[in-house]
Order: sequence, then C-alpha cells, then structure tokens
Amino acid sequence: MNRPEKERKTERSFGMVQPNDSTKNPPLKTSNMAVIGDRDSIMPFKAVGMKVVPVVDAQEAAQAFDSLVNAKYVVIFVTERVAVEIGERIEAIALKTLPSVVLIPDNRGSLGLATEKVRQTVSKAIGADIFRGGDK
Repeated sequence: MNRPEKERKTERSFGMVQPNDSTKNPPLKTSNMAVIGDRDSIMPFKAVGMKVVPVVDAQEAAQAFDSLVNAKYVVIFVTERVAVEIGERIEAIALKTLPSVVLIPDNRGSLGLATEKVRQTVSKAIGADIFRGGDK
C-alpha cells in the first residue's frame, strides 16, 4: 500500500471527518435556532431562517424562553437586556448540553454581559483571568 492510501485509511479509522463528508458532521440548520429580544434588534435574524420571538417585558421573555427550551431548539440567542430579566432561567439550563444560550447585544449596544460570561468561563477552565491584562 502506498503512503497516501495508508494515511487516508488511518484517518478514516480514527473517525476523522473528510472534506465534503456531510454525513459525519451535518451543517447546523438555522431552523434549529431562535432569537429572543426586542423587535428591532432581532428581526434581521428572520432573514436567515431563524425563529424570532419579539418580547416587550420580563414575563413575555420568560414564557418565550421556556417555550423554546421545551421545543428543543439547539441554539437560543438572547439579547443582553432580555437576559438581565431572565437570568435565573438561563443559569438553570447552563450546565445542560443543549440548548446553547448565546447572549448578543441589541440595537442599542452591548452591556458587556456576553464578554463577562466568556471571561468567567475561561477563568474557571484555566484557573487564571487572562482578560484582565496587568490589573492586580
């Protein structure tokens, strides 16, 4: 067996995904994703096939979030301002594999919540806060 054939055989034996092999790693469908937030901030997501759920208060946001979780959405984007209102619900599912909840800024800008969440996760994982720079 020549070398390239042997390498391909070895790659396949370890279950590595080959280029153009969509059976092992199918593309993520936007129909499995949803976004919750104020209407002006989330409507553009509809253009790419996501379910958009506009909300105006904490009660609507909580109901929408619970509904999307129960409907088995894979990814739920939540604007940061809405996340402030339903933080307990988001934290309650944080340790589950799915759905993945991603905080995003709204059309008024970021509150810094998403960045802070990433900082906390990385700090916990590696035992150091690499985002703080030289602060002591």
